Amino acid sequence: MSIMSILTPQFFRDVYLAGVKTALSSCGLGASGAWELKDEVILHHLLSGVSYVATTLDIDLRSSSTRQFEEKYDQMDWHKERWYLKTSRVRPVKRIYSLSIQRGRYSGSPVDGYEEVPVEWVQIASEEQGSIFVLPYSGGSIATTHLPWGSHMDTWFRWMPLFVKIVQATGFEFDLIGTVTIAAGATTGTISGTGADNLQDKLQVGMKLKLGDEIVTVMDTPTSMTFTFTPELADGYTGTAVVMDYDPMILDAVANQAMIPILEVIAARLFGPYTSKSVSIDAVSQSRSLAVSPQSSAYFSQQSRARERRDEVMAALATKYRPLNFFSF
Repeated sequence: MSIMSILTPQFFRDVYLAGVKTALSSCGLGASGAWELKDEVILHHLLSGVSYVATTLDIDLRSSSTRQFEEKYDQMDWHKERWYLKTSRVRPVKRIYSLSIQRGRYSGSPVDGYEEVPVEWVQIASEEQGSIFVLPYSGGSIATTHLPWGSHMDTWFRWMPLFVKIVQATGFEFDLIGTVTIAAGATTGTISGTGADNLQDKLQVGMKLKLGDEIVTVMDTPTSMTFTFTPELADGYTGTAVVMDYDPMILDAVANQAMIPILEVIAARLFGPYTSKSVSIDAVSQSRSLAVSPQSSAYFSQQSRARERRDEVMAALATKYRPLNFFSF
């Protein structure tokens, strides 16, 4: 899972567990080698956090830059939408490879019952909201007169396709067009080649770039052809680059979701499990705690703040990634 290349247990320790005692020995409660928080525990709860955020927001956090999704829709499967104004079920949408329709009155020979609309006509209105629309123009292989708009709106149901098929790239990663070149020991890279992307339009401060097996962080606003990063590449690099365009709020939401159970684990091991014993005699009950409650510790306040921070960030992300339903006029 690509997001886990960023959200590693070590990254979680450095950023989110900074200052938190995670071992008995660090609290003076045991010799070196006594209980300590394992990376396996952190990884488990991070993966659970990824699933929580992806499911709650209906976004794709598992795809890679080379993975394609094929979605098939009934032409009216979304309320107040049409086949040429569509909200993808999988977001965000990075690139549309094809959009095909079935059983419309179109020229040519359909493949497997579908006929492809020129990909140049297919536009992405919003990557985050997954909105896709078809805008015909001259030069396409399919005659505009065969599409259900303009003078043919009065014959809408005659031209309406039954099904729509969209092949798209989704997620938060995409390939930069062009060749990235970095000298040995350098922290500045250049991009070149036919059709190379304008870096000012593609890169932002804080983005992660995957260069072969190395992941670096963009550290300054790039020019059209160069960018700076950290850490330096001792051996240099020449080849393609993958932009890991994960919203920092998404990383924050996943990490704070993972913090809640992780802090429970730490508190329980440092203070002992919270248990109680109740004795009732003639309707008079007495209860005593057999161990120090984790809820009474500083870890509980940290856990509460992690829950508040998660909710704050999730509310903002829900607005950003809310699906856009097109209206028919």
